[in-house]
Amino acid sequence: RRKTPQSMPDFTNFLAGYIGGTVGIVFGYPMDTIKTRQQILGVKRFWRCAFLTYRNEGIHGFYKGMTIPMLSTGAVNSIFFGVYGNTLEFLRWSCKGELKPSYRDVYLAGCVGGFAQLFVACPIDIIKIKLQIQTESRPGCINEWKYECPLERYYGSWDCARKLYKKHGISSLYRGFLSMALRDVKSFGIYMLTYKWTLDMASVNANETSYRDITWILIAGALAGMTSWIFVVPLDVIKSKLQGDNFKDPVYKGTLDCIRKTYREEGAESFFRGTTALMLRSIPLNSATFLFYTISLSYLRRLE
Repeated sequence: RRKTPQSMPDFTNFLAGYIGGTVGIVFGYPMDTIKTRQQILGVKRFWRCAFLTYRNEGIHGFYKGMTIPMLSTGAVNSIFFGVYGNTLEFLRWSCKGELKPSYRDVYLAGCVGGFAQLFVACPIDIIKIKLQIQTESRPGCINEWKYECPLERYYGSWDCARKLYKKHGISSLYRGFLSMALRDVKSFGIYMLTYKWTLDMASVNANETSYRDITWILIAGALAGMTSWIFVVPLDVIKSKLQGDNFKDPVYKGTLDCIRKTYREEGAESFFRGTTALMLRSIPLNSATFLFYTISLSYLRRLE
């Protein structure tokens, strides 16, 4: 017998998304730092960027700017998975109460969730990027980071947020919003579509926690992360450049200006810089995110 649609949102998706997102960031943050530095600081090779970071700053260098993302990424994922789950339920019932959502519904719900999380994710990304591109050199070492744009020094996530708001207003925390929206809306749709399709092909029930089901959830999460990023790497490069720019005297006037100048000065290959780090980051981050999301969701629904 079919249940009637809920009059109130299903908050289990929000809570499960928070848990999954918080766990996931721990696994993927070092690769995110390498990716960001490659895109903004102009280091072409993944291993070269990793080597320079470790030699000059040690392990700490890979975790710069992690405080606010660590505290808030759970909230971002909570918004995404919560909106996704409730949108999917709405779309399912709008199609005469179908028991199984279509792939179209999964994609559209992912897009809606991707848009909803932007308003919290954009300020977090800016603070994270500002701190990630603050490089250091050990005494006696030549500074090999090539970045000509003068940067204000920030002493932690909260100091960065305070200075940006005080000197440049609330709009500074939403710089690069358009490029981020172009990146996230469709990529989150692809993200959930790939995850759902992979589980369906393997005949896996995401609500089960057997060894086989968990293995496929990890595989589906990794594939979802990598597939969703393949299509949007150039947009991620543009977003990173806009958000890492000097807000007082910006190099780029906007998204189109950034695309034009990047192509003219660095060539087409620069739009794919950081791809290796993105792919390596996607595997542990999204596997962990989906595993803890599905386990948490299954547990919470059993409590209802």
